[in-house]
Amino acid sequence: LSRVRAACDEAHAFGARIAALGGFSSILGEMSGNDAGAAREPVLTTGNTLTAAVLAAQVQAAGPGDLTVTVVGAAGDVGSGLCRILAAQGRRLVLVGRNPRPLEELRAELSQARTCGWDEAARTAELVITVASTPLAAIALDALPPGAIVLDAGHPSNAAPATHVRYAQAGKVRHARMPRPDLPVVLADCAPGETHACLAEALVLAYEDRFEPYSQGRGGIYPPAATAILTFAEKHGVEPAPLHFAVPILST
Repeated sequence: LSRVRAACDEAHAFGARIAALGGFSSILGEMSGNDAGAAREPVLTTGNTLTAAVLAAQVQAAGPGDLTVTVVGAAGDVGSGLCRILAAQGRRLVLVGRNPRPLEELRAELSQARTCGWDEAARTAELVITVASTPLAAIALDALPPGAIVLDAGHPSNAAPATHVRYAQAGKVRHARMPRPDLPVVLADCAPGETHACLAEALVLAYEDRFEPYSQGRGGIYPPAATAILTFAEKHGVEPAPLHFAVPILST
């Protein structure tokens, strides 16, 4: 949390009016009540609404609409928002997470969803998207059926590519005009012209002259807000990035 505060103070010193927390730092920022910096600016947005909207678009691009989508980390902020968007599109959902209570609450909200553990879900999963806060590559893909699609939206990655599945990192956007990063290492796992969607949300809001905490709180992402921020993004040349599927290395 002290690092988040220090980063906000640094951004304030440079005149930044809005900042995206993104990833695990969004959890820390939310703990501080959206006031992680000593100064009132920059305003903090988690970036989770654009992330959920981008992931939903990438799910649509990854496979036919009749595939059941298994969401690992469904009870989280991005996960629950993603599930609401996909449910509104008519997708069948399997909700996986560590905390049974919020999972059951989300299942009750979404008519075409069911809950189960990862070990059970993996055996028949068709399209998996991971948005859990886990250690690097902590989610095993061994039990997935051959040819299953895995979209990994974890940073660090929730899983490692497996030779029997179609694996791609997700939750990224492509910029028509790429901003120049002062810290290129932040984008080390992104293809040229791409950034993480959570970071792009602050850029999009700045382009719109909307210096506000568009994404805040936990579990409050719904389809109308996701549609709106994605529309703003596309207006400024920020679109869901294409999925770069890892090429399986087949044993001889």
